[in-house]
Amino acid sequence: MGTRVSSSARLHGSVLEQAAGLRRPVPVSFEFFPPGDAPMEQTLWASVQRLAPLGPRFVSVTYGADGSTRERTHNIVMRILRETTLTPAPHLTCIGSSRDEILAIARGYWNAGIRHIVALRGAQIEPSHWDAMWRFYQETGSRKWGRPYLTRAFFDRIGEVAGDSSLLFLALRDGRPIAGALNFVGRDILYGRYWGAVEEAPFLHFELSYYRAIEWAIENGFACVQAGAQGEHKLARGYEPVLTRSVHFIPDPAFRDAIARFLTGERQAIKLELEWARDALPYREVPSA
Repeated sequence: MGTRVSSSARLHGSVLEQAAGLRRPVPVSFEFFPPGDAPMEQTLWASVQRLAPLGPRFVSVTYGADGSTRERTHNIVMRILRETTLTPAPHLTCIGSSRDEILAIARGYWNAGIRHIVALRGAQIEPSHWDAMWRFYQETGSRKWGRPYLTRAFFDRIGEVAGDSSLLFLALRDGRPIAGALNFVGRDILYGRYWGAVEEAPFLHFELSYYRAIEWAIENGFACVQAGAQGEHKLARGYEPVLTRSVHFIPDPAFRDAIARFLTGERQAIKLELEWARDALPYREVPSA
């Protein structure tokens, strides 16, 4: 059982009394939000002292999805480690940070004796992030001579129902999101779906839409990343071409026959293009020993 407690919450004495009267231990954990000012910090430490007798397995300290609370989170975690017997579990997000930056933070926690890190995704995506992704989506639609068909409410709905099935990569410039790529997490496949940017940066599209997705899938043991149909530029980024099939009903017999005749030659052309695309992949076979 995990219990979420904000630094400004007041813990009723009845909670401690009921916990003390239980016949068997109940595993609990608590989550704290970094305080925004000195009075809130005093409330936080008072809460830590009152909750400690419950013997939580760990206490986590949140980390803003855009990295906005990185320093406060770190300072609170270190103080809990120094001044209490509790096991702190700092939140950590990869959004807007390079691999080297994330590794440096993780090593710093490890060297300080911290062995628990909570990675954020899904429910940690806040409304402001959906606002940004909406802008990115609109920008992509306008550049491709299309008409964006998803509404702003659609992105809110994703946040409500998708949970950890949604994965959003954001690129930040001076603390502001300037680009994003929205993915959906399947059973063992990561599906890349929407990308957009409001400011240009060299190769940013490839980093957010392709490389980050591949890296995340490898780190989380996923078998495949599907980046969507079309795009020869994906070959150089390591995406292998596969056939995409669809089923259609054409009610007009003459039109249906014309399409069928066209597809006879089209299938052969696609087969040849598929062979060419596979030869263009950056991978090389490793000779057998």
